[in-house]
Amino acid sequence: MSIVHYYSICWNEEKLLPYVLDYYSPICEKMIFLDNESDDRSPEIIRSYKNAEVRNYSSNGEIRDDIYIQIKNNIWKESRGKADWVIVCDVDEILYHPDLIFKLDELKNQGVSIIKPHGFDMYAEDYPEHSLLEITSGIKDNRLLGKCIIFNPNMIDEINYKIGCHKCYPTGTLKFYRKDDIKLLHYKCLKLDFLLDRFDLLKKRLSQFNIQNKFGKHYLAEKELIKKKYYKNLSNSENIFKPSPQGIIGWAYDKFVRKKRW
Repeated sequence: MSIVHYYSICWNEEKLLPYVLDYYSPICEKMIFLDNESDDRSPEIIRSYKNAEVRNYSSNGEIRDDIYIQIKNNIWKESRGKADWVIVCDVDEILYHPDLIFKLDELKNQGVSIIKPHGFDMYAEDYPEHSLLEITSGIKDNRLLGKCIIFNPNMIDEINYKIGCHKCYPTGTLKFYRKDDIKLLHYKCLKLDFLLDRFDLLKKRLSQFNIQNKFGKHYLAEKELIKKKYYKNLSNSENIFKPSPQGIIGWAYDKFVRKKRW
């Protein structure tokens, strides 16, 4: 069975983290969160999962995409010789396949070294009751959202993400998998009030580096424009997948059956 390690940057994600940890903890041998000095319950929530770890770093209270990209381009290298796959992502990103761990086994045996999933922004009017996979409607955007967040650390020498990780220029033994059965689901557009508050907080944290380079400029959008886009995409959302063995019921079963592995 494939060994998967997970790496993510985190800042004040207490609302989303329980869903994300519940989803990934049965899949991943270990989960490392690089916490950017959260002042909510994020570190406490992460530490409540036995295969999750918090590591702290500072950016002087600012969003610094130059620091983020250095972390994402290098942190995964510690998994060489220890894991078959690494996931390097943001907290709101869920890598989805109806039988993900079995699919990863298959691709590993085929010599695939990097996966480019099809990307979707998921939309809902509120957070789900149990699992993010209860929310199945979204908008496809492969250009920005189909990010190469999962690869084999033993076959990739450098991942060479660019700012935002929407593009990468990997080196090493390259064999891509690009079929649409593996999806990258972005769950940041859940509940409008929370989205507006989140953007307002992130706007205030933008560094001069980000502002000068126009990184994170979407956080500067007027609230009315954010609302208009939210409601437009919510109404245009299409069903992306059906609940699956890693969905609502299967997700809980999988967690129960496999939890002793770690």
